Amino acid sequence: MISIPDLSYEQELWPTHKYIAGLDEAGRGALAGPVCVGAVILPDDNPLLAQTLSGVRDSKQLTPRKRDQLVPRIKEIALTWVLASP
Repeated sequence: MISIPDLSYEQELWPTHKYIAGLDEAGRGALAGPVCVGAVILPDDNPLLAQTLSGVRDSKQLTPRKRDQLVPRIKEIALTWVLASP
């Protein structure tokens, strides 16, 4: 797991792939209970993207309060986003 995420993977792929979806899951897993999955596609042309998303981490590394605080920021900057659960 990356302790301090950055956009290095995306920056490497953006020249050849217009849309890159980032995914995160939360839950007990398919064998132990329900799972919720979120996906987001970020813009490749925002010079302040990393700064705007400062603090975004794997959901398991964030408190519920911090996750709730980050949701509007992610939705505002994302090209699109989706949540899926059973």
